[in-house]
Amino acid sequence: MSVKPDAKHAKREGKIHQKIARSRQYFQYKTTYKLTWTGKKVFFIEKLNLVGLTRINKTKQGENGKYLPNGQSSKSGLNKSWLDAAFNQFFQILGQVAEKAFHVAKRNARVIECKPNYTSQLLSYPIGNSVYRLQYQRIF
Repeated sequence: MSVKPDAKHAKREGKIHQKIARSRQYFQYKTTYKLTWTGKKVFFIEKLNLVGLTRINKTKQGENGKYLPNGQSSKSGLNKSWLDAAFNQFFQILGQVAEKAFHVAKRNARVIECKPNYTSQLLSYPIGNSVYRLQYQRIF
């Protein structure tokens, strides 16, 4: 009983994708454990609309009917890297590891989601106080 060539290739490709996904997840767990064991008590996460951020650009047509450059070729590379980073999966793992660190080692690690509006201009710490910062005063 022989396997069809297409099925062989599909199985091989599936194994490759599985290996990539496992290595990404391993890296994310390793990074989140390092973050939680640094002693930081609060992690702020922006609620990003990744579906909207990775959407393709609208086409632009000039007056003569030709298509104008809209930056899609440069954005497609950025989209691939964002999707490859798997931000949502990383945020979920960070929440799980922070909660586990609280129960196991009694470390007060919390993950707080915040709106992405004006996060580079407003300070999110101390909690509850928002201070507007000019661009030259911001610390990244």
